[in-house]
Amino acid sequence: MNRGQQAYRLENPTFAPGFVELAIGIPSATTYYNYTIGASGPFGATAFADRVDTALKSYVGAAQLNSGSATTEATTIAIICESTQANVAAAAGALTNFSTSASQSATACTNGTWKKL
Repeated sequence: MNRGQQAYRLENPTFAPGFVELAIGIPSATTYYNYTIGASGPFGATAFADRVDTALKSYVGAAQLNSGSATTEATTIAIICESTQANVAAAAGALTNFSTSASQSATACTNGTWKKL
């Protein structure tokens, strides 16, 4: 979903708000996970893979626009966070320094409960 968001943002003024716009061809629910697009806007979007089976870990992803400067071009940065334990719900709280309305360059996974992959 992160790669799809990055590709979508290259051709649009915002990140994709949902699966229809993202058009990556995955179902929103499978036997083991429910997938959702969380917050989205001109500067970032989140994606959640929330476990259905309580024995599995959840995942949270984000694609973030890192605006360039006078000497560098704008780029998109992606991150995936995995819950450190099984049966933890995927939630926006897994990310720190993430924004849909402002450029960020230090989006990270929340320490303790989530780890960066």
